[in-house]
Amino acid sequence: MTIKIARRTAADESAVDTAPRIPERLRLGYAVAKLARLVARNHAAQLDESVGLALAEWRLLLVLSTKQKTRFDVAAETSLIEKSQASLAARALARKRLIKRTLDPADGRRIWLERTAAGDRVVQSYLAETAAANRELWGILTPTQQSAMLKWLETLLDAAEAQSGQGLKRKRVRARG
Repeated sequence: MTIKIARRTAADESAVDTAPRIPERLRLGYAVAKLARLVARNHAAQLDESVGLALAEWRLLLVLSTKQKTRFDVAAETSLIEKSQASLAARALARKRLIKRTLDPADGRRIWLERTAAGDRVVQSYLAETAAANRELWGILTPTQQSAMLKWLETLLDAAEAQSGQGLKRKRVRARG
């Protein structure tokens, strides 16, 4: 059996070294998505190593409270996790005794989630452990810049959510027509 080894040409090298240019109108969305992905990737590795949680489990655990129960669908939406992934994360967290899952006694179908004291300890421990890394990342911005950035992001999120809602309305109208 003969194995042929492909040879790289000058054209191959230049193609590998040059990334496509992002159009100006798409750069902001690209930058936000890239920042979110990089931060999430770093957290995912650290979460697994530090407290043995997947990113979806952490996000779900973080939005829950020990003071009151939260409906499963609300927790999934708030943590930005698809329901199927949130369901797997909730089961894993319940097995680890970091949350309690209870059925709604009124209808027996809705699931309520509540963070346990053990879940609280995991959250507090991980937040304390990552505080220095977060300060290092966001510390490149002054407090004024951080505040302005947060306001800009909230404004963009509000606009994107409104736009998303309009898109859903258009889809419903088309489906009826």
